[in-house]
Amino acid sequence: SDPRVVGPYRTLAVLGEGGMGRVLLASDPTGGLVAVKLVRDTFAAYDDTFRQRLRREAVAAQRIHSPRTARVINADADAGVPWLAYEFHHGPTLHHALTTTTTLPETTVLHLAAGLATALHDIHTARFIHRDLSTANVLLTDNGPVVIDFGIARPTNPTTGPTTGTPDRTQLITVTRTGTVIGNPAYMSPEQAMGLPDLTPASDIFSLGTLLATAATGHNPFQGTTSEQTRYNVMMATADLTQIPSALRHIIEPCLTRDPDQRPDAQTLLTTIGTPPPTPPPWPETIHTLTRQQHTQLRRYTQTEPTTLPEPHHLDPTKIFTTEVGPSAGTGPSPAEEPGAPGAPGAPGAPGAPGRKRRTGLHVLAAAVASAVAVALALVVPWPTTGDDGEAAPEKPAEAAADVFPVKVEHAYGETVVRSRPQRVATWGWGAAEVAIALGTFPVGIAEEESESGKGMLPWVAQAYEDEGLDAPLLFSEDSSASWTLPEEQIAATDPDLILAPYSGLTEEQYEQLSAIAPVVARPVGASSEPWEGVITTTAKALGVAAKGKKLLAESDARLAELGEQHGLAESSFAVVVNDPPRNRVHVFSDASPVVRVLEGLGLRSADSVAELDSDGNGMMYTLDYKDLGRLESDVVVLYSTTSELAERDLASKELNALPAFTAGRIAQLSGTDEFASAASPTVLSIRWPGGMPVLAESLEKAEAVAN
Repeated sequence: SDPRVVGPYRTLAVLGEGGMGRVLLASDPTGGLVAVKLVRDTFAAYDDTFRQRLRREAVAAQRIHSPRTARVINADADAGVPWLAYEFHHGPTLHHALTTTTTLPETTVLHLAAGLATALHDIHTARFIHRDLSTANVLLTDNGPVVIDFGIARPTNPTTGPTTGTPDRTQLITVTRTGTVIGNPAYMSPEQAMGLPDLTPASDIFSLGTLLATAATGHNPFQGTTSEQTRYNVMMATADLTQIPSALRHIIEPCLTRDPDQRPDAQTLLTTIGTPPPTPPPWPETIHTLTRQQHTQLRRYTQTEPTTLPEPHHLDPTKIFTTEVGPSAGTGPSPAEEPGAPGAPGAPGAPGAPGRKRRTGLHVLAAAVASAVAVALALVVPWPTTGDDGEAAPEKPAEAAADVFPVKVEHAYGETVVRSRPQRVATWGWGAAEVAIALGTFPVGIAEEESESGKGMLPWVAQAYEDEGLDAPLLFSEDSSASWTLPEEQIAATDPDLILAPYSGLTEEQYEQLSAIAPVVARPVGASSEPWEGVITTTAKALGVAAKGKKLLAESDARLAELGEQHGLAESSFAVVVNDPPRNRVHVFSDASPVVRVLEGLGLRSADSVAELDSDGNGMMYTLDYKDLGRLESDVVVLYSTTSELAERDLASKELNALPAFTAGRIAQLSGTDEFASAASPTVLSIRWPGGMPVLAESLEKAEAVAN
């Protein structure tokens, strides 16, 4: 369906694709190669946002004059199918090179550092912030590294031309909408991971430090087993740089300083690196081999006139220009066409059919257990990136008539119209599957969650399927590699007619990718301050049962109050604390976090001393050094520990004795991933689960008894 001619260019092959469109290899009238980005005509016809984004990308790339960035040659955002042409660079991405070579030699990393520092200097001088610098967005060409993909860049003032000298930080702007987190979690800066709206060039410098550390060691210093753990590591952890040679460490370490104002700018980095990089670059032989393989593959499409436009997998293993893409749906039977696949005629999970458990290559249950602190932060910071998708069981007739379709749902990326009652719902993000189930809709697929027994379903979610006599839904397993990607193919395999991601970390690009599968409901505007209500009200509205959502909120409050009364919980004040010994501090949950909302529902109140603390920037959590713990006055301290072993450690902590309530023994413990997830859960499902909320309530009762 791709055009054979785009503007003055003849298309040859597909380099990559996503929800927004495709990137094609093409030749110009002189025979030179270009990379042409096309916006899907369905988007261009009905939403001018995509044309505007293409214009921004063209402006950004044209205003940045650098030998180390890809240059825009031509563009037409007003064409029937909007397009943009970049100069084409031969060479693999750094991500692909590292999957082949694992690590790069010291001289190679020094050359990479000099080239990328030059690129960032030129980008920042032009008053832009790249905001998505990662191994997937760096090409290793015969002339040195080249930074690509300015699809999320935007200037502060479209009428202002490039500047020279040191960029004025007050005139720089972030490359996305205010409050929207975008980028690869593993390469974000701490302030970007927190969702702060006003980024500076220092954010790109942190990303560069992470990228160089990854190239030098073969692994990302912040990478966790899940994307939420990765994001937590970026925000809270200190990178281990002990394996990095000293010649590189003195370059990388300052870039990874947590305070943006203390990081070097690009010009300072270039001065530190010193000697200009050699030409040609000192790439190892494995990179030259990848480049030769790419040339061989490309020759197939440039020497003869192809009769069909090759799909992305035909260019493997080059992975050129864009991030990796999976096999095209046109190669072999799609999952939905296989006998018994979700969505196939008469298949388990088809509309109106009872669910049947189906174990395929897509149903992956990873064995690794991630840090529960990461899960905690995923629940209190607006970026839980694992999600839930599942099979939509038909609702009862009385409930089906509760609301009228179509319904319009506003969210961070615009407005989604749900035209009829969804029959096959997929979910992605914190709370979405649980809320859908509580509202009477069982998803056809849900994302894996961290639990005490490993990855899978949270116990109360699994129990809900069992109680209804339904087999488990398809579980979406996210890619935990250094290049985190959305499990798009897994979600598509469930053949959903609606994707619910009301409190997820979807970037705008990922939203566009999923929108190519089915209508998507993303994070509601302003929901970061009220995640509990945000997930329930948004999900209920999208499912056409808005009134039922209000009842669910009221029922949750009533059950919490009842549980609190059973344990005699009164108006005692509390503070929820996570111990952080490596950094000699604690993290204190703010009033905006779901777990505080639950504790207040039990009848307690957040201590006044909590509100007096300084926010760490995301509004969900405060940071307090050990030396200042005396400021945290409360009747009860709720101590969250990720495991039973850490719970014992925290109880024996001498540093925590500085907490008045801790010293007095007024301690309630919240330990383990399941117990915390239940305390931060937005529905009655977890409130009823005996291993979570009742255990916490009993612990609170004992702590209150000491206080009184």
